[in-house]
Amino acid sequence: MKRLFVLFLIASFAGFVYGQSLVGVKNLSGAQSKFRVNAAIDDVNTNSTELAGTIAATAVDLDATSATSYFDMINSEWTSTAANTSGGSNGIYSIINPVYNFQNAYGLRARVDMRDAADSVCLNQTHAIDGIINLSEEDYWVDDNISVFSGAIHSAGITAGDIDSIGTLNLYHGVFPSSLTENFTVETNAMKIITFAGTHCDYGFNFENSGTTTAGIYLNNHASNSPATMTYGIKIKSAAGNMVYGIDMSEAGIDSVDIILQNGALIYNDETDTLKLRETNVKVIGAFWVNEGSVADFAITDDMPTLSDYWAETLKEKKFPTMVNKDRSNVMQYINGLEEAAERNLRYIVAMEARLAAMELKLNE
Repeated sequence: MKRLFVLFLIASFAGFVYGQSLVGVKNLSGAQSKFRVNAAIDDVNTNSTELAGTIAATAVDLDATSATSYFDMINSEWTSTAANTSGGSNGIYSIINPVYNFQNAYGLRARVDMRDAADSVCLNQTHAIDGIINLSEEDYWVDDNISVFSGAIHSAGITAGDIDSIGTLNLYHGVFPSSLTENFTVETNAMKIITFAGTHCDYGFNFENSGTTTAGIYLNNHASNSPATMTYGIKIKSAAGNMVYGIDMSEAGIDSVDIILQNGALIYNDETDTLKLRETNVKVIGAFWVNEGSVADFAITDDMPTLSDYWAETLKEKKFPTMVNKDRSNVMQYINGLEEAAERNLRYIVAMEARLAAMELKLNE
């Protein structure tokens, strides 16, 4: 009888200690520095017992396994009880203070670990960090933004030069590390955004600049790293008739050159109804068609070659310019080609005379 009473006292004391370990402030140290909740306990809230207060422990370790159902290791839910214009809710709020030399510091970190798989695994959606916003049927007014993910970099008293580095300062940073060398069959992307059929998306990428920016988009195919190969800097794909413009610069308001090509050639459209191409030598490979206006509308206005160079290039090509449906397959079409060549030569002479007249005026000033 005494033995049963002693066992009862031990069990009661153990139950008291177990219950107290879930409530209030607990300072743990040494071998007990890890606070652990085993999923076998089921739900701590089932018996109206809640984790409350501050747990002054080195770590919180939650271990669980599940098969076909969703399992919430940590479930945090907040509901506003009244309208307010300040404050808010932080589901999980993590603060780190790297105030000394430090190697790695993460405010929030998640990892999907596939290394223990014993066989091939089929995965659907597997995200290290996942977020979702469920909109209601009610109307909303957005004063700033509604975003699944958001970030900001603030500074207090920091001036230029206070951050010196061979690295970078970024709102978002991602890498394909040196360990990832496989060329997978699956399509790989640094970032991929998908819109489903029937949805409406204004811009796939929208960078709104109100500060001082060097480039809106910077594609850096590294000059010194190897192999650093890139087939296309920008690639556009669309079904026929489903894209109106490949690139629209009509609202750019560029005050000098629209496009600088790789060896310095310039293309600009700074005047209405005028397209300019500036380069020492311009060569057209293939036919040059005029679909509107007349051939006489074209004029050489700058950097004209000498007449001998002009004729040398004509003899080198061994052909005269051709127009639509004029392939010189018969005598009349060949004569038409000669006429077009003569017209081209006449335009050249007229342009040269105009340049000579302009030079004469300058000499007489």
